Amino acid sequence: MATPELWHIPLSHFSEKVRWALDYKGIAHQRRVLGPDYLIRAWRATGRGTLPILFLDGRALGDSTHIIAALEERHPDPPLYPADTEARRRALALEDELDEALGPALLSPLLQPPEIQYPLRVELPAYLKDYRANILEHPASQWAAGIYQRHRGRSAEVLPASSVT
Repeated sequence: MATPELWHIPLSHFSEKVRWALDYKGIAHQRRVLGPDYLIRAWRATGRGTLPILFLDGRALGDSTHIIAALEERHPDPPLYPADTEARRRALALEDELDEALGPALLSPLLQPPEIQYPLRVELPAYLKDYRANILEHPASQWAAGIYQRHRGRSAEVLPASSVT
C-alpha cells in the first residue's frame, strides 16, 4: 500500500483541516506544497481546480470534507466525528457553515498559534498587527488557540527517501 500523499497550500484552512486529520489519526503521509501551477495539476487529478488533494489507495480525493470522510471510513480510530447520529449531523453542519462563512476570511495566518506547522514568514504591516491584537482578545480566538494547544500534536508526515540526508 502506497504512502498517502497530500497536495496542499500551507496557509489554506482547508489544507490545515486535512493535515490535522492525518496527524490526529497518526496516518503516515507525505506532503507536497504546490506552487502557482497548482490549478492545472489539481484539475488533471480531480477535475476541480482546488486543493487540498489526497492520493489515497490509488485515488485522488479533493475537497477537505470528502477527504476527511474517506479517512474516517478507512481509519475509524481515533474518531473525528461524534458517534451519536444527531451530534454528528450538527458537527457536519457546523463544519460546512465555518467552511463557507469563516474560512474565506483566512484567520489562521493572523492567529498564528505556536503549534501551527506553517507559520508566516513575513512581517505583518502595522495595521494588520493592530487588527491581529484585537482578534487575539476575542473569545473565539482564545478558544481556537486552546484547541491548537490541546489537540494539534506532532505531524505524521514522513519525508520521501530522496529527501532524507
